[in-house]
Amino acid sequence: MKQFLTMLRLMTGLTAGGLTSVLVLSTSLGLGLALLIFVQMNPLWALLVLPLVLSGPLFLLWASMEFLRFRRWPERKPFSLEGDLFVIQQMNSEVWHSASIEIQCPGSNKEQKRMIHDALRRFCARANGAIYESMWGRIIKWQLDSPMSAAGDANSQVAWSLYRFLSGQLTGLVNKGLPLKTVLVTISPSGSHVMPESETMSQ
Repeated sequence: MKQFLTMLRLMTGLTAGGLTSVLVLSTSLGLGLALLIFVQMNPLWALLVLPLVLSGPLFLLWASMEFLRFRRWPERKPFSLEGDLFVIQQMNSEVWHSASIEIQCPGSNKEQKRMIHDALRRFCARANGAIYESMWGRIIKWQLDSPMSAAGDANSQVAWSLYRFLSGQLTGLVNKGLPLKTVLVTISPSGSHVMPESETMSQ
């Protein structure tokens, strides 16, 4: 159960309590609207809010299927993963840790190095999508240090993007013949709390 909650926190950036509140609120709102429409208007129109009513159960079903891959991936990964990754389990959305990833692929040819470079560049773009502007601190965006390495700041959502990169795109390249041996992930155990800057604060 703890591992499942960790996955949900990385996936959504929310604590177990926060995620439960969102799911309960959305389901309750959907049920309330459906009942109101059913009583005051044509009962068939209540079907329009059915997706909102089912959002909570459907999300949990999808998350359960995702967890099967998340839980089994460490044993099935086709390369060695090194680094102190324990800190990932403690991450949240507002604490940012300096991090880096280095792909060690001895014997790779020019085309394979280009594929790694392109894959890392796409990961950096996804990771930077989780970075928000804030007057409360500076968050370092991800960028390539070399064709085989990248660095930047990471929170829970970036950590989730990193997992998806390792288990998805990079694993796919290995399965296609990339001679990848080791991936070194470094994450600082201490982080900086940087609150997001809301529209109200920026006015």
